[in-house]
Amino acid sequence: MNKKKWMIICCLVLFVSFFGVKKLNRYYKEFMLEYRIASAISDRGEDFCKFYVSSDYLSPDAYIAHGGGVGKFTYTNSLEAVLDSLQRGFRFIELDMIETSDGHLLGAHDWKHFKSLAGLNSNYDSLSLSLSLSEVQKLKINDKYTVLTGDSISELMKSNPHFILITDKIRNYKLLLKEIPYPDRMIVEVFSPQDYLKALRSGIKYPAYCVWNKNNLETAIKFKFPIVTMDAKNFFENNENIHLVQKLHDSGVTILLFYTSFSGRDKPEFLKKYLGKTISKVYTDTWSPSVLP
Repeated sequence: MNKKKWMIICCLVLFVSFFGVKKLNRYYKEFMLEYRIASAISDRGEDFCKFYVSSDYLSPDAYIAHGGGVGKFTYTNSLEAVLDSLQRGFRFIELDMIETSDGHLLGAHDWKHFKSLAGLNSNYDSLSLSLSLSEVQKLKINDKYTVLTGDSISELMKSNPHFILITDKIRNYKLLLKEIPYPDRMIVEVFSPQDYLKALRSGIKYPAYCVWNKNNLETAIKFKFPIVTMDAKNFFENNENIHLVQKLHDSGVTILLFYTSFSGRDKPEFLKKYLGKTISKVYTDTWSPSVLP
């Protein structure tokens, strides 16, 4: 065998060996991730079932105040929104969280949206740049509502022991627990199995894996995540997908349904058919435990 052929064979052997090792290493990492998540979930036993709803749409625990509140308060993530929600009988209140430039929590969907609500569109060249805690505390939402910080959310939870926070957007789990030290009353949305494990290891007791599409659903089933958030549009517009959701709910998984351009958004007939039967909870912009569909 000449030298050229020998070199080609050696290169092929090295190529196959290298990618074989890479593939094996990937499988090992996936196996260990699945094992660690399964162990953490198993150690908690039935604890993850505490938010499951299987009665019907009349259950007050089936409703989540979206963006802090309903009606005029939806998406404001404001103090007044949360106070109104608590008065309406909500226990579960969703607040978006972002981080200020000096490392504190702010109730807001994102900086562009927050600055728009605070009337800063023409005052800042870059709407996506973060502000400091002292800067945001001087602002008002829609010229009248009070900004929520991590400390003020913590105070609300301290004075309202039935208030359970649902949040997303934030990945700094240690900061979240530092400013809002109520892990027993907090559900935190995550977007990957890696983030799920990171959240658990950081002290988040109830991560909720986001099921946006069928691939995410397969991941949720594979890892046996006990709490998930789910996009209504991708799962409630045909019977086949509804069957998959029903099967997931029947297995004991707590499903928190959110809306993105969904035709049945907050419609009474939709909620009466599925809430507490196919899903556990719904993020609502309209209804409340005191005013049911």
